[in-house]
Amino acid sequence: MPKALLTCLITLLTVLLINACSDDDPDPVSSTQPNPARILVLEDGGTEDSLYVVLDAAGFDVTHGGPYYDHTNTDFSAYDLVILLNGVDYGETIEDSIQQAMKDYVTAGGVLLTLEWMLEEGYYDILESFIPVEYNDDYSYASETYIKMAAHEITAAVPDSFATNDDWSLVYMAELPDASTESTNRTVLFRGLEGGPALTIGDLGSGHTIHWAMAGEYNGSDIWSDEVKQIFVNIAEFSK
Repeated sequence: MPKALLTCLITLLTVLLINACSDDDPDPVSSTQPNPARILVLEDGGTEDSLYVVLDAAGFDVTHGGPYYDHTNTDFSAYDLVILLNGVDYGETIEDSIQQAMKDYVTAGGVLLTLEWMLEEGYYDILESFIPVEYNDDYSYASETYIKMAAHEITAAVPDSFATNDDWSLVYMAELPDASTESTNRTVLFRGLEGGPALTIGDLGSGHTIHWAMAGEYNGSDIWSDEVKQIFVNIAEFSK
């Protein structure tokens, strides 16, 4: 056999062997996130369990921040995204110094995601000043249909409409006039047929605030639909 042909055969066999070994030992999920978003989750005692499953499966760098009402650290600069969960009990609040620190964090370029009862009037005066929507004094446990209102990174790969179960918790929201909020460029990304603006984003300084007006089924490791899971992943990707 000519030497050149023998060399080619050896090279081919080597490549095939490397590929076969790679297939038997796939890369971990985290390898799909070479620079994963750094996320702080401030917990509400219920919805965080399912959220951690979603974020961990997607390979993000997630910090468990403990109950939001016990949080004392005012430095959020280490995170691309801060998630403030509030789907279980609106009766708690956050110290003004923490709320102001969150506002400063967003102004400097951070992303803050708030959920459901965070906008109950009178509990979070500083946060309410720059969140892009307001509570419309009603809530429901009925099935809701959500309609995509804008093309955005956060709505990518999410159907134009989807429905949730009739035992999911959601609050009704209303859009804000410019004079009543510091949030600018406010955009409704998904609107509920009954509850109004369901997923809304706005700007503050160099950063963004996002509000999602529902808490699913409160507790458990799988309380979100596939569409809602995709929204959470998209928000985390957007924050990087």
